Amino acid sequence: MQKSMDDKKRKSECVSDEDELATNAYYNEEYTIDELRDKRSQIGAYRNKKLAFTVINDNIDWTLIQRPDLNLKYGKIPDKHAADAILKQLEEEIQYFDGELTRVKVFGKWHNIPRKQVVFGEEGLSYTFSGISLPAKPWDACPVVKGLQNYVELVTGECFNFVLINRYKDGNDHMGEHRDNEKELNPDSPIVSLSFGEERPFVFKHKDSRGKNSKLDIAPLKIQLEPGSILVMEKPTNEFWYHSLPVRKNIKGVRVNLTFRQMIHVKKH
Repeated sequence: MQKSMDDKKRKSECVSDEDELATNAYYNEEYTIDELRDKRSQIGAYRNKKLAFTVINDNIDWTLIQRPDLNLKYGKIPDKHAADAILKQLEEEIQYFDGELTRVKVFGKWHNIPRKQVVFGEEGLSYTFSGISLPAKPWDACPVVKGLQNYVELVTGECFNFVLINRYKDGNDHMGEHRDNEKELNPDSPIVSLSFGEERPFVFKHKDSRGKNSKLDIAPLKIQLEPGSILVMEKPTNEFWYHSLPVRKNIKGVRVNLTFRQMIHVKKH
């Protein structure tokens, strides 16, 4: 089978030079897509040897969700026990930001963020919003996060160099309406959201259907994000749709969400 230059480029972009096994598998030979998936599974098992879970089936039954200017894919990690094990290890391993990195500036006033946050990614990357800039911790600082990066790349066929992690201690912790359209984000790359723990509703609203003076009559879209769920937000979704995780006071348990992104190294003046 003839392999395109795009396939070869994607393979090399998704592989770390410092991982000898992965480097040999990707650079020294060429593979069909099926062969590549088998090889990536082997590499994933090698990289994930320190994780609480050992094998996650990569056969995702995707559901396509489409609205005007919105393209989503929704799936689930097939093994519930694996999803539970991942949540347990996330709770044990992750150290979230504290101090000044737990506050945001909204309309000129500083407020505490109603959840815990931390980011991991390539050296030099950061995520800036609402008056704060979150510097990426290195991938190898948290093996379970690195393992999930590999898994997400495997099941989506995309490459990600950054992840934002939000921890919601209960239904009072929340995320306000926003669009992920910061200048550091690669606009051509999807954002992939993994959720573990309590099921929570995730609400989308079209930018022209918000408020009293809305231009369009497009109903909001609500998706129940189950434990182990994978939500892929493809372009142009984040250009046109706001999303939020509203307060749900009846929810008592923890939810941890990871959103994998492709970031651009922005020169700082």
